Amino acid sequence: MAQATTPGADFRATWVEEPRPWWRRPVVLTLVGLALLLLVVGTWMGVRAYQAASALRSVADTVGSVRSALGSGDTSGLAGPAQQIERDAARAVAATSDPVWGIAQRLPVIGADAQAVRTVALAVDGLAVGVVTPLARVAEGLDAEALRPVDGRIDTEPLAAAAPVLGTAAEAAGRAQRAVAELDPDRLHGPLPGPVAELQEQLTSATTTLTQAERLAVLLPPMLGAEQPRNYLVLFLNSGELRAQGGIVGAVAVISVDDGRLRLVQQAANPEITSFDDPVLPLTDPERALATDLPGEHLEDVVLLPDAPRSGQLAAEMWRRITGQTVDGVLAIDPVALSYVMRATGPLAHPNGVLLDPDTLVQTLLFDAYEDQSDPRESDEFFASAAATAFDALAAGQGDPATLLAGVEQGVAERRLSVWSAHQDEQERIRGTGVDGALLTGGHDEAVGVFIDNASGWKTDTFLRSTTSLDSATCEDGRVTMRVRLNLTSTLPADSSGLPPYVVGDESTGVPIGSMRMRVSVYSPVDGTIDQIQRGDSFLGAPGATIAGRQAQVLSTMLGPGETISYVFTVTAPDRGAEIPLWTTPTTSSPGLTTATADCAGR
Repeated sequence: MAQATTPGADFRATWVEEPRPWWRRPVVLTLVGLALLLLVVGTWMGVRAYQAASALRSVADTVGSVRSALGSGDTSGLAGPAQQIERDAARAVAATSDPVWGIAQRLPVIGADAQAVRTVALAVDGLAVGVVTPLARVAEGLDAEALRPVDGRIDTEPLAAAAPVLGTAAEAAGRAQRAVAELDPDRLHGPLPGPVAELQEQLTSATTTLTQAERLAVLLPPMLGAEQPRNYLVLFLNSGELRAQGGIVGAVAVISVDDGRLRLVQQAANPEITSFDDPVLPLTDPERALATDLPGEHLEDVVLLPDAPRSGQLAAEMWRRITGQTVDGVLAIDPVALSYVMRATGPLAHPNGVLLDPDTLVQTLLFDAYEDQSDPRESDEFFASAAATAFDALAAGQGDPATLLAGVEQGVAERRLSVWSAHQDEQERIRGTGVDGALLTGGHDEAVGVFIDNASGWKTDTFLRSTTSLDSATCEDGRVTMRVRLNLTSTLPADSSGLPPYVVGDESTGVPIGSMRMRVSVYSPVDGTIDQIQRGDSFLGAPGATIAGRQAQVLSTMLGPGETISYVFTVTAPDRGAEIPLWTTPTTSSPGLTTATADCAGR
């Protein structure tokens, strides 16, 4: 009997028995199609990446020339580079804006890189449109030459016009900085990690600079008397006899400013300044514990506390009681900063004929003056006249403005120059900047303070060499424990008999000739603790107090001729980031600020 068959069976049998060639199978076709797609996308991405990279490299080259111009104070040629940056930045954005690039940002491995390039392109475009181009429009007001006094007057109108533009530019830079800060260089590949990390640092620096420039543009016109006349008390600090902020007040002057016109109307040397039997303003218990009543009773000692606003308040009140004059602010400057400023003028002739050369000014003021003058009061008067000579030259427009600004910038960076305003709104803008000199009231919560005060009464500190550094840091539970080292070295010879008595002493204060008696004070960061103080193998105890949220301790020490001593302060504080500012007393050989790095912090 014949077997029945199903219709189409022969066809199915044939189909099963004859498979498609491998290259026609669906999986293979899909893989081939994906490979072709990736090839096309990869080629397109390569072209676009090249276009974006080329545009960004061109931006970097042009920005380099712009930064050089701004650094030299010559902003006259910013318009052309600004337009070039804007064009190149737009090209970089266009090269990373198409759908293919958008898809690439979602792919594994290369997605982070594509996102980083896109973010950087947008950030640079924002800088071009919101920062460089607007600044080019007000370049004249930002040029250093615009600050040169003409007939004793500084024209503040261009600076006032630039203030709102600087404010807008600072906001634009801040937006770019925040966007790029979200990128993680450790997730990027190839050549990207280094440039992205560098851009993050540059944007942070640029934002800070523009913010401070905007503050300056807002502050300077009223402080220079654009709205009403102003009077400022200037404290000239003598680094030969150290105080926390840089030196005893060796001389003072009053500068009058009216509509940008500057005049030195009064000056006085230390011996001419009256002292008081009681503090002119109430001192807090912590202030008394750390500095006694001296800052409130003697103008020369108002800088014993490491806070320029507090010193300014005390000095202004003393001056009011001495002269009846109310000042609008107090400025302080040390001889090293004065030498930086005088680079702009070059050598000047002192009224008594001595040449005041910037390269040797510190030696002239802090040693030669005491060697050449038999009466210490004459040395202080020489100091006051030297400062007045420099001011007169600068007010007359003598010297190069760009060099002057560079000198001021260096003085501020080394904490050798500070400003306090008696006007609350102005002081709020000064607070937190490099000129506020305010460890206790300036919002510098993360800073550690290590300060030196001369307790011998002589001008020996010209021969003191000091360094402050971070030995080590460990992190645990959101806090950082730091070992901060202070090295002190006397360069005085064992036989100091040939040196001026007013410099090396005469034993009348109980200090051997050529020795240095000093007070060393250490301040923790805000909400921090001072765990121990070590000198060699010895652990020391010291009296102290808590002030402005900081623990502070003070110890006394004696340093013989040629001797070196070293202290290590162990301090613990909340983790506020890897950068640890170390505030200290600026001396003739070392700055008042160094920035250390705690590698374990800020993670």
